[in-house]
Amino acid sequence: MTAEHLLEDFMVFSRFENKECRPAKGDFDVEAVVLKQIEVARLSAERKNVIVECSFTEHPLPVIPADRRMVQRVIANLLQNAVSYTNPGGRVTVRVASSGKQILFQVQDTGIGIPDNHIPFIFNAFYRVNYDQGGTGLGLAIARTIVEAHGGQIWVESTAGKGSTFSFTLPRR
Repeated sequence: MTAEHLLEDFMVFSRFENKECRPAKGDFDVEAVVLKQIEVARLSAERKNVIVECSFTEHPLPVIPADRRMVQRVIANLLQNAVSYTNPGGRVTVRVASSGKQILFQVQDTGIGIPDNHIPFIFNAFYRVNYDQGGTGLGLAIARTIVEAHGGQIWVESTAGKGSTFSFTLPRR
């Protein structure tokens, strides 16, 4: 992680915490953005021999009101983390489902998982489970802030040694 990335993450986080950054909602093409972020993640995944796949419950997925840049950042962060914490030969699966008045996004990996005692703190700013890996500890805090600013929720289910599933919802029209 370069000093530039650290500064950028801190500045973004600071704007969210000070309520300066509000979503500029427009028509958000869920399927197109998810597929693009999967292609980006596949580049680093292939170097690690990690398979990245996706499934959608319906085609086409509905267009929802959301800030494209912000939600793209959430998806990219979750995918990057999943690939980073998955060992070679593992798998990362993205699922997107339309569920009532919400869209459910899930990023599941077969990685190292998160010990139970860390889960309550995982979305806190600067919190990192593993200090051997790079990162600022701001990615998940920023993701939480973005999702909540859109009226959604974000959570994680994980088993140490078996992997994690990060999920978030965004409202439909």
